Amino acid sequence: SESIVSELFVYAQSHAILRAVTLIAVSNNTKSALLKHYKIEKSLEVVYPILNLQPIHPIDTPNTRGELIILYIANFEPRKNHKIVFQTLEALPEDIRRRVKLVLIGQPLYQSHRIQFEYALSEFNNRINIEVYTDISEEEKVLWIRRSTLLLYPSLNEGFGIPLLEAMMYHLPIICLDTPIYREVCGEGAIYVKENNPESFTREVKAIIQNQAITAGLIAHQNNQIQKFDRAHVNEK
Repeated sequence: SESIVSELFVYAQSHAILRAVTLIAVSNNTKSALLKHYKIEKSLEVVYPILNLQPIHPIDTPNTRGELIILYIANFEPRKNHKIVFQTLEALPEDIRRRVKLVLIGQPLYQSHRIQFEYALSEFNNRINIEVYTDISEEEKVLWIRRSTLLLYPSLNEGFGIPLLEAMMYHLPIICLDTPIYREVCGEGAIYVKENNPESFTREVKAIIQNQAITAGLIAHQNNQIQKFDRAHVNEK
C-alpha cells in the first residue's frame, strides 16, 4: 500500500542521513524541513539544481491560432492540486475560456492517484479544453513551454519545483501558490496567490491574459533570478 511505501521511504531516508559524510539539500526550504524532522549533526549544504542556460531561438511551430495555452507540468497526485486548475479555468469569462487550452504533462504515480485524477478530469473535461500528455520527450515538453501563455502551478508541496526553473528559462509567466519554496525558486519572477481557491487564481490568470505589461515585468525579474541556477555558479558551490 502507499502507507507502507511512505514508511519505507522515511526508513531509508533516515539511514541514508546517518550514513552520509556530507548532506546536500536542493533548497533552503528542504534544508529547514530536514533539520526539523531529523536529528542532523553533520554538514548540511544547499546546492541548487543546475539550469543549462540556452539562447532562445524562434519557436519551430508557433501558436498561430490565437489559443491561450495554460500549462501545468506535474505528476497526477493529490498534492499537485489539479482540481483547483480545472476550477480556475472554468471560472474564466466565457470569451476567454473558449480560447483557452489546458495542457497537462505528467504521470500518475499510484493507481489510486490515477483514479482520483481521472475522476476530476471527467468532471471538467466537457467544460474546458484539456489535453493530457503522459509520455513525451524533453524536446516536446520544451516546445509546449515555449508555445504556452503561462504556467499555472498550484502544487501544495514541493522540495523544489524544476518546472518553475524551466518556465523562467523560456520567459514563461508563472502563477503559483504562495509558499516559501516557490519564492526561493522564482524570486520576483512569478505571481503568487495567497489563497488556495479558484477565484484567486482566476483573477491572476485574467490579469496576465489582459495585460501584457505584467508578462514583460515578470520576464525582467526572471532574467535576474535564473542566474542563481547557472551551471558555473552551481558547480562552484
